[in-house]
Amino acid sequence: GYDSNQMAAAGNSSRAGVNLATGTVTAPANGSVGSVVGEASGSLTIELGDGTYGVRLAPRDDTVQLFSLDEVLSLLPVVTMTINNDDPNYPNEPPSEYLIDVQKGTVTKSPNTPVPSFTRLDSSVYANKNMLLDELRYELGASLRWKMDQGLIRAFQDEVMLGGSVTVEMPVSFGATFAGGVTNGGSGQVQIDRLLADSWVGQMDEYNGLKTTMTPTTANNVTLSSFLPTGTPGQSYARQVLLGDAVWGQLGPQLTMLLNSEVSAQGIWLRTAGQVRQGINEGFAWMDRQVTMRQADLPYNNSLSFHPLPASAEADIWAKLKRLTTAKVAQWRTGMQLTGEVKLFYQSGQLTRLTPTHVVIGGSNGGSGNNTDPSDDKGVNTTGGGLFGFINRIISSIINSFLGIFNGLFGVLR
Repeated sequence: GYDSNQMAAAGNSSRAGVNLATGTVTAPANGSVGSVVGEASGSLTIELGDGTYGVRLAPRDDTVQLFSLDEVLSLLPVVTMTINNDDPNYPNEPPSEYLIDVQKGTVTKSPNTPVPSFTRLDSSVYANKNMLLDELRYELGASLRWKMDQGLIRAFQDEVMLGGSVTVEMPVSFGATFAGGVTNGGSGQVQIDRLLADSWVGQMDEYNGLKTTMTPTTANNVTLSSFLPTGTPGQSYARQVLLGDAVWGQLGPQLTMLLNSEVSAQGIWLRTAGQVRQGINEGFAWMDRQVTMRQADLPYNNSLSFHPLPASAEADIWAKLKRLTTAKVAQWRTGMQLTGEVKLFYQSGQLTRLTPTHVVIGGSNGGSGNNTDPSDDKGVNTTGGGLFGFINRIISSIINSFLGIFNGLFGVLR
C-alpha cells in the first residue's frame, strides 16, 4: 500500500488538519490540500458453498493412496482356515482348521477343528506359516486396499461437503485526489464505503454477496487468494496469506467427527467397516478351494478354505478404523483439496490512517468555483472557501495485511 510518511514528506501535511474519527481533512487558512492517502480496516467473510451445497473436500485424483498395506492388514481379524479333506492321496483324512493371526504372524490349531487328534498336517503348516501369511497379505491385502481406497475416494467426491464461513480481516490502503482541491480553511471528508464503490469490493451484493468459484487447492496450501475472483487487486499479497493451518484446524475436527460418527448416514468408518467385511469375504470366496497346500509350498494337495467373517466382525473392524483416525486426518490434509463455489461479503471498518498530501502554503492546487454534482462524488466531500471539491479518481485500493479468523465450519454428508 501507500507509505503515508513518505507521501507526506513531499508536502506540508502537518499544516493541514485531520480528524480521523470523522475522516475530515482541513486545508490551511492560506493554502490548499490536493490529495489524501490512508488506510482503513475491514473484513471479508467467505461463505463456503453457494447457499445450497457446500464445498467439497476430496482427494486430488483417483490415484491418491489413502491407506498403506499395513493399515489395511491391521483391520483383519483372526482368520479361520480349513484344510479340506480332498487330497486324492489321503481320501479318508478329516479336514483340519487353523487360526491365522496376521497381526501377530502366527498360525495355530483351532480348538474347533473337527478332529482335534488329527495332527499329521500340523508340522507342515507350522513350518510353512509364512507362506500362508503371505497369501493373506499380498493376495487379499492388496486387493482390499484398492477396494478401500476407491470406495473412500468416491465417498469424498460424491458425499462429503462442508459449509460454514471464514472471516478474514482485510484492511485496505487508498489514495485519492481532490478535483479543485480543498482550499483556504475548507474541509473535505473521506467516506470509505463510497471510496471503495468502484473497486471489486463494490460488486458485492449486501445480502447475496459476490459468488465466485474457488481455485482447486490442496487443503494444506489454501491461501486467501484461493477464494478471491481472478484479477482481484492485491493477489500477490493474498497468496502470501497462508490459511492452511487455520482452515485445517477447523476442517480436521469436522472430518474426525464424520469419520467416527455412529450415525449410519454420516459415519464414514461405520460404513467402511461393512465394506471391509464384504471385501474380505469376497476375497475368501475367490480363494475358496482355488488355493491348494502345494501352491502355498506345503507338500500336500488339499485345497484351502477361509471362513467368511460374520456380521458381528464389523464392530471390531469399526473399532480398528477409529484407531486410525488421528493419523489419517493429519496425513490427508496434504492429499485433500477444496473445490466449489463460495460467496464473499465485505464489511468496511474505520479509517486507521489519513494523511493529507500535496499541501501548498500561500497558493492552491488549481481549480476554482463550485462543483456540486453528486454523481461525481467518489467518497470525499469537500467544502470551504466558497468552493466544493470532490475526488475524481481512486488511485488504488489494495490489500496490505490480513489476519485469518475462522468460525462456524461444519461438515455434513449430502
